[in-house]
Parts: sequence; C-alpha cells; structure tokens
Amino acid sequence: MPEPAAALSFGQLADLYERVRPGYPTDAVSAVLPPDAALPADAAVAVDVGAGTGKLTAALLARGLRVIAVEPDPQMRTVLAARLPGVEVRAGRGEQLPVPDQVADAVLYGQAWHWTEPAAAAAEAFRALVPGGVLGMLWNLHDDRGPQVRELDHLVGSNASYSDFLPPAELTGFGAGERLAFPWTLPLRREDLVDLTRTWSAVSTRPADEREAMLRSVRDLVERWPPLQPDGDLVAMPFVCGVHRYRRVS
Repeated sequence: MPEPAAALSFGQLADLYERVRPGYPTDAVSAVLPPDAALPADAAVAVDVGAGTGKLTAALLARGLRVIAVEPDPQMRTVLAARLPGVEVRAGRGEQLPVPDQVADAVLYGQAWHWTEPAAAAAEAFRALVPGGVLGMLWNLHDDRGPQVRELDHLVGSNASYSDFLPPAELTGFGAGERLAFPWTLPLRREDLVDLTRTWSAVSTRPADEREAMLRSVRDLVERWPPLQPDGDLVAMPFVCGVHRYRRVS
C-alpha cells in the first residue's frame, strides 16, 4: 500500500521539523515503556515507527532501550541518522515492519499512527511484539481549551487538537486500549511558532501561494499572543500529549 502523499510531505521540511517540532513529555514516554524497561538486564527493544527525525527515538535511547527506528521518508532517515549516530534506522512503514517476529517489547508511534491503515498496522505490531508487549501511540495535540489555540487551529484548518482526541479503537490481538492525557507547555519564539505551523500537514500540503498567505495570517495572530515575560519574544504553546496504550495478548 503506498504512503499517503501527506505522510511523505515532511521530508522536504526535515531540517525545520527537527529544529521546531517538540519532543514528548517525560510522563508520556514513561506511560508507553514496556513493563520491564527499567530492569538492568538485557535492554528492552522498542520499534519506533514513523520515527521522523528521531524525537521519540532520542527519548527512548535516554531510557536505556535498544531502538529500531523505522521511517518511510529517506530525507527524514538522513536527518535521524546524522542526529543519532549508531541507531538502527530502517526503511519501512507500519503495515510492513522490517523486523522479525516477537522481537520487540514495545512498538511505538509518535505523531504517526494516523498515517497507517489501522488493521494492517495492528497485525504487524502483534507479529513484532512479544506476548504482553506494548503498542503505544503518542500525539502532541494542540491544547484548544484556550481561545488563542482555538483561533490558530481554525485559521489553518488543523484537526490535531485535544478536542479531536478520540478514545482508542478495538484492535485485534490486543486488550482494551487506554486513553491517557498529559498537558504541557512549550515556550517558543514567535517566529519559531510560525515555523512550527509550517511543519503541520494542514499547512505544508497547501499550494505555495495559499500557504504563504496563511502563514502571514498566522504571523499576525501570533504577534497578538501575550509574551511570557514583559517585552519578551517568548510565547507559550500549550499541548496535551495524548496517548493510546495497548497490551498484546498472550
């Protein structure tokens, strides 16, 4: 099955993506770690699917896991390999994981599950996981419970808001999914917040003239956001890291 065009639209923005896209809060990463990840024996294995430039990969490595980073976009893989030398980076996608059977303690998706065909990706995760292993999805969702983010999301036509975060679906081979939410805030320079919106698929996939007109409107909106400090350039971008967590049945 070919990748959706939007899913492969990020490679041309790989360097910008790496610079301005956020990582994941510590408690959200902890929520998707396999049960024995803290044990000092053989390192737990995590497959980071749709790894991009390695935002989630880096957090997993810092926890002592062995990570296999799977990414379909060659430009993203290049940035990831340069950023995290020595990491196993493999071309692939969720519906056809380039890993053996029952090799992983966790199969994880950071900002990527929504690009998969869920039934096929779940079947591949089941195949790759050991019994009792974790299938986890994380999304940094725009916290639209405040008026500024609601206005921003409306302006760009984003559907990556906390209000859009649905309960987990049933997946064959897995127990009932859990829905978890971890609010957090990212301080950004105003221009970096504008650049962050450039990396959103709702913006990056638009025709160039339409995209630039939208970004001018985004810049005008961001200029009205109150600074974190008087006369400062930093503003707060509130997120909720939404997590769906499943366990593979034996």
